[in-house]
Amino acid sequence: MNLEDFESELRNVEFVDLIGPVDQDSIAKATQNLGVTLPTQYRAFIERFGGGGVGSETIIGFGGSDHLNFEFMTKLLRSRHPKTFPVMFIPIRNDGYGNYDCIDLEAVNEVGENPIVEWVHDCDHERPRALVA
Repeated sequence: MNLEDFESELRNVEFVDLIGPVDQDSIAKATQNLGVTLPTQYRAFIERFGGGGVGSETIIGFGGSDHLNFEFMTKLLRSRHPKTFPVMFIPIRNDGYGNYDCIDLEAVNEVGENPIVEWVHDCDHERPRALVA
């Protein structure tokens, strides 16, 4: 789904509380601090929408409070789970139970996109399972 389709679909959602747009310089500084390059589509999402609530879901992006900030949340998960939270993961959604859907920046699927994977906080598996191919 492209960003125009996403924005169009937002009109059908009762609760929308997004905090964007976010300036490119702030995003560049955050990615530099983490030592990562964000996927183009996620970066464009953050620039346009920031992050926040859509229906019953919360999307971690940038701007607003710490729990909605990918830089803060990535650093927090790296520090709390240094052996099990991969350095090349960016959390984008918390399930409310301590688990996160993450963009895996090391992997690329057959169409050249980074997959979204589920990271389970109390699991010691080497690689989480992919949620979206």
